[in-house]
Amino acid sequence: MEATASNDVLRVAVDAQMIRFLQVALTTLLVYNCVLSWDDEVEFIWKKRFSSISVIYLILRYLGIAYMVFCLTEFVTNTITTDKLYVVLLIVIF
Repeated sequence: MEATASNDVLRVAVDAQMIRFLQVALTTLLVYNCVLSWDDEVEFIWKKRFSSISVIYLILRYLGIAYMVFCLTEFVTNTITTDKLYVVLLIVIF
């Protein structure tokens, strides 16, 4: 019985580590995508007159990036607290 429990704990630890690696990889790809598309964003969003679509685009893009970075730091350090999430959301919104 203890061997099964030990194997289950080991499996959970391995799965958690794999999720951390995937989170780092996906956040890296997201930042890489932002860097590659920065020129197009400046040309088509920032230099044009703001419309409701461009505002929605900017909110979704940068709120998503902030959320991914927040999740990455919280998940990797194992210190998930809702207080930090509220502070990040307030900073992003205002």
